[in-house]
Amino acid sequence: MEHIVKLLDMQSKFDDITRGTYGTRFECELMFPTLVEDVIELLQDATHDQDDNIGYFLFELDCGRKWKPGMITLPDGTDIPMATLDDLWNILVDDEKRGEAKKGCDE
Repeated sequence: MEHIVKLLDMQSKFDDITRGTYGTRFECELMFPTLVEDVIELLQDATHDQDDNIGYFLFELDCGRKWKPGMITLPDGTDIPMATLDDLWNILVDDEKRGEAKKGCDE
């Protein structure tokens, strides 16, 4: 997972550089997008991540950087952090959190 986060960060930096230099994003990928998708799918299968917590962490939460308290909660209101890879792992191995968490990025 750490390598995927690094790859996504590198792609984002590359996009920022081309946007700043040329005023537009080049349609160029530093890595094969299908390779990243395949690795994510493999991780989802291995961790039984049927709720797409891995994808949510990587893409919606920008590798956890956009997470804020209250974004992910259990039905009883208990907050579930998802700011780090350790937080993601805790969700993946905790059946209660995995199946019952409510996600919301609009807060």
